[in-house]
Amino acid sequence: MNQVNDKTGILLAAFGTSVPGADAVYENIENKVREDFPGHDVYWAYTSIVIREKLSKQGKVFLSPVQALGLMAEQGFSRVALQSLLIIPGLEHHDLIRTRASIQGLPKGIKEIRLGDPLLSQSQDLERFATAMLKNLTEIRENDEAVIFMGHGSVHPANVYYSALQYHFWLRDEDVFVGAVEGTPGLEDILPLLEKKKTRKAVLLPLMVVAGDHAVNDMAGKQADSWVSILKEQGIDARVEMKGLGAFDNVVNIWMDHLSKIL
Repeated sequence: MNQVNDKTGILLAAFGTSVPGADAVYENIENKVREDFPGHDVYWAYTSIVIREKLSKQGKVFLSPVQALGLMAEQGFSRVALQSLLIIPGLEHHDLIRTRASIQGLPKGIKEIRLGDPLLSQSQDLERFATAMLKNLTEIRENDEAVIFMGHGSVHPANVYYSALQYHFWLRDEDVFVGAVEGTPGLEDILPLLEKKKTRKAVLLPLMVVAGDHAVNDMAGKQADSWVSILKEQGIDARVEMKGLGAFDNVVNIWMDHLSKIL
């Protein structure tokens, strides 16, 4: 996107969060974008209508991808690099694909919209992410602790990325597990593996951009059916690390590389 006299902007599309303070990682991502790609205006969109409606009731307005692209068209952008800040190419990402197709090239609108891959898209993304997170875990993990990542999960076929990521972790560390709160593998699939390994300590982390509602409640909640409560009920000394993936610079760099390919 280096055509002369064309106004190019960046649109970052995240699922969104309504948990106070959890969106601080979005600022970290935006700072990285501005550092790596100076001179480009940066816009945001939340893909989740549920999150946007929750925030609207609090007096906070966040645009959908369609609304954000409409605004950018009004402001004279002829080209947009639309970077998906999602984890896997599931339902939300395919919505972005359809949005791009429906808006690109409209009369007096945006001539070209390029869509960047989500975090985990190609095999090399999985390899790079697994390596990066194992490095990050050296400062988080205690001795003899298993690591359990909680992803969102999806009814979309892209849910298989969680199992693929599990494979890449196990090539490097057999005590790292990947689960999904609304998909497979679930915690019920991980528990027999922990029992077989006689695991007694574990740390849980969100496999999500932000430590939002799922992390606060489904992963770390005090109720009996949260993941940390279930693990403790099984006799495992479990704790949580409330840190979204967007807080790790070496993970954010994967998104930055995807963005560089569409600018």
